Amino acid sequence: MPKITRKKRTRSKRSAFAGLFSQFSQFARAIATTKKRRSRKRSHQDHLQPLTWILPTLLLAITLGIVIKYNKNSVKHPVAITSAKLIHLFEDAQNHPLGEKVAFWSEKLLKNPNLLVPIGSGPEVSDTAPLFPRGYDCTTYVEIVGALARSESGEQLADRVIEIRYRNGEVSYATRNHFPEADWIPNNEKAGVLKDITIQVARKSGFVAGFVNKDIDRLAWFKGQGNEHAKRIIARSPTSEESKTVRLAYIPAEKMMASLQHIPQGAVINVVRENKARQPVLITHQGFLIWKKGVAYFRHASRNKEITEMPLTTYLRQVSRMPWRVLGFNVNAFQG
Repeated sequence: MPKITRKKRTRSKRSAFAGLFSQFSQFARAIATTKKRRSRKRSHQDHLQPLTWILPTLLLAITLGIVIKYNKNSVKHPVAITSAKLIHLFEDAQNHPLGEKVAFWSEKLLKNPNLLVPIGSGPEVSDTAPLFPRGYDCTTYVEIVGALARSESGEQLADRVIEIRYRNGEVSYATRNHFPEADWIPNNEKAGVLKDITIQVARKSGFVAGFVNKDIDRLAWFKGQGNEHAKRIIARSPTSEESKTVRLAYIPAEKMMASLQHIPQGAVINVVRENKARQPVLITHQGFLIWKKGVAYFRHASRNKEITEMPLTTYLRQVSRMPWRVLGFNVNAFQG
């Protein structure tokens, strides 16, 4: 065995120490690398953790949205549209905002009152009048036009008419919105079908809306109708048809022209009269405000069931001469 000198022993010790140090360094780097990987994994998991509840919530929201949309668009009283012209008109109407749809459909009926004849009188209802009338009075004209404007297709038309004409969409003579100020406006506003914008229009025009109160005597009115539906209502629950006090906002007739710029296309215009004890209502007529080339027109179905229109200025002059004083106009806007 060769003899090991002190110098060689020293080099050997240094070499052994360097080897141990290198192994220790490699071990330390391995531990550090492992910790770093674990840290990154935990960080990645922390970032992904919100997804564990965000994704299910998002999927639930999408599902609910589909269900809600399906329920909204589901049809209870489908109408079969066999007229190619009507199908084409519904397709054309979808390109317009709601107010323009009102103008669109009200003009179609103005030019052709028999436009809906191909679909008949509609589903049978427990009422004195068919769902789709052959001739229009002021209210049925507003209802049919509003229903057409709020329908995505002809199939939905009956459902949309029912939503407007009957309280909570429940079809019967008893639940029909007979009184404009006590039934038609408040019930449709509650259902989200329309909005009373009278006060809003007055405020934008720089004045305070007028108000008129009246006790609506439902029982007396039903007694005066004389039909079997009314008789059954009176016999069944006369106390449910007691008087109802209403408070109605209106744009004063003398300020109507000054407020026109704040009334949107297709707004429903309700003619408000002064309160007379012998008269059952305050609102005696309904129609639409239609803008054409910057001029406001009043489009409506008259007493002789003729659909017509005239410049609003002309109509205002006419009503100003009526013996039963016109206080002003209540204004509504259909909602989608």
